[in-house]
Order: sequence, then structure tokens, then C-alpha cells
Amino acid sequence: MELETSDGQAGGEQIRLSDLIREKRWDEALRLLEEALAVRPRDPALWYHRGCALAHLGRLAEAEDALTHCLTERPGSRAAQCLLATISALRRTEGAAEDPPAPISRVRAARPDGRPD
Repeated sequence: MELETSDGQAGGEQIRLSDLIREKRWDEALRLLEEALAVRPRDPALWYHRGCALAHLGRLAEAEDALTHCLTERPGSRAAQCLLATISALRRTEGAAEDPPAPISRVRAARPDGRPD
């Protein structure tokens, strides 16, 4: 799978990102996403994937922020809306517990190919 940015660009960084996501190397994927966002800060696909990586790392508040930013750039993204709602519910449920939130690895993206709509 090759990830594309919203402007249709594809290349080495997208292929590498796809590999990192497939291999569940979330820290490395997050670093690559942050580099890409420094160049394309308004790209909703990058914000969506940043939210996913953060969620898998258990950094749910930051994941919510990234997904909210994705929805600012692409208000109709069902994948971002679904994941944001899931994270919000998970945070409410786990917020009552004293343990830190678990990674969201048990939650799947709205689309099986992992791309936002």
C-alpha cells in the first residue's frame, strides 16, 4: 500500500510510511509524519495518520488533537470522525481508572486500507 497526500503526491516517504505502519513501528512513523507535516501542514491525510500513530502509542489526547486538525482541513472525513469518537469514548471509559490509557491497537480505522476518506 502506498499512502498519498491530499495533493496526490506519492513517493519514497509515503512508501516508507506505509511500511512503518504495516510493521507497527509507531514511533518511527510518527517522526516521519512530523517531518512531512513541517512541509505540508495543511494535509489532512498526514494529520489523520499522525492521529492513528499517536493513538497506537497510547497518546490519546494528542491523537484527538491531530484528528481534530484533520477534520479542520477535511470536515467530511468519516475515518477521522469515527476514530475521534472512538478515542473520546475510550478516554471517558478509561478516565475513571487510575491506570494510563492503553494503546488503541484494538481499534481499527474506519477504512480497511487505512486511508482517510
